[in-house]
Amino acid sequence: MIVSFGDKKIAKISDPKECTKNYGLSMKKIIHRRLNELHAAPSLETMRGIGDCHELQGNLKGYFSVDLQGSYRMVFRPATSNPPYVDNKMIIWGKITEVEITEVLDYH
Repeated sequence: MIVSFGDKKIAKISDPKECTKNYGLSMKKIIHRRLNELHAAPSLETMRGIGDCHELQGNLKGYFSVDLQGSYRMVFRPATSNPPYVDNKMIIWGKITEVEITEVLDYH
């Protein structure tokens, strides 16, 4: 998949030194593993069984998250302005080939 970042601040997670500085070494390893998994996946469908990747609800509807460490998650969304839906209800994971990372956070 093509992976982009929502802004310059979140893009810093792709830099190993910056990521370690902001999140620590063990989190950096997991963040980079997840980034590599996203890059290697042909579509979001491949991520279904990895790191509890799932769609979010409520205020974050249309976004996805993947587990990192503890209650930390990497949050992302389809990079297209019109993601593919079935009956305007469910996103078709297999048709999403570009994502935008928006944040790393503990939303629990």
